[in-house]
Amino acid sequence: MDEKVIDDHLRGRDNLVVGIYPLCLDETCHFLAIDFDDGEWQKDISQFRDVCSEFDLPVAIERSRSGNGAHAWIFFEGPIAATLARKLGSALLTYAMNKRHEITFKSYDRFFPNQDTMPRGGLGNLIALPLQKAARGKNNSVFIDANFEPFKDQWGFMVTIQRLSEDDVIMLISKICNGNELGILKRDDQEEPQKPWETNSSVKLLEIEYKKVQAEIQRLIDYLLKEGKFHSKRTLWKYLQRGY
Repeated sequence: MDEKVIDDHLRGRDNLVVGIYPLCLDETCHFLAIDFDDGEWQKDISQFRDVCSEFDLPVAIERSRSGNGAHAWIFFEGPIAATLARKLGSALLTYAMNKRHEITFKSYDRFFPNQDTMPRGGLGNLIALPLQKAARGKNNSVFIDANFEPFKDQWGFMVTIQRLSEDDVIMLISKICNGNELGILKRDDQEEPQKPWETNSSVKLLEIEYKKVQAEIQRLIDYLLKEGKFHSKRTLWKYLQRGY
């Protein structure tokens, strides 16, 4: 990636859309982006913005390219461990759901980076960069205010975006979770087990992630069978069991 590629992205030359892999080879990242898609994304992103404001945490909200979702961007002063960045995201979502139980965050899709460690044989998940020309012409892929209106001066807004240091992130996690870095997601050392009739909002979040993984695996299986890579699901399953 160089200045020409960025310029082509911003000017929309040849309909180019530039993306970036947030996870570095040393398993650090320079930002955390949280993806909200479809559903009640506006309500969810507003609640998320309010929580960030409560903790004086700088966040930039970008309307997605489709216009039916948003990305919440949190930038760091330097590279920090991906696992630390993702813990911050989990803490913020958990806090937001606990504060407003009617908010289920069904629109929450994923974190970028989507992994704590570099996946074998891959580079992790790609996220499209903001401000691509074609999408920008529809008021999408732009940074928006609390009323979902694009900032008139996108460049001026970006100059004001503050970045967090690693110490800031560690302090925020501790503050948001009252000393427990995983907040209510951590349940091993609780004195009383969760009552089965009481649904925990953080568990719902994990269930959403699990269902998305299931769907991705099923799409991969369907693709491999469709392309004739395997004669049957049984043959494919045996192949997967061997660890390939």
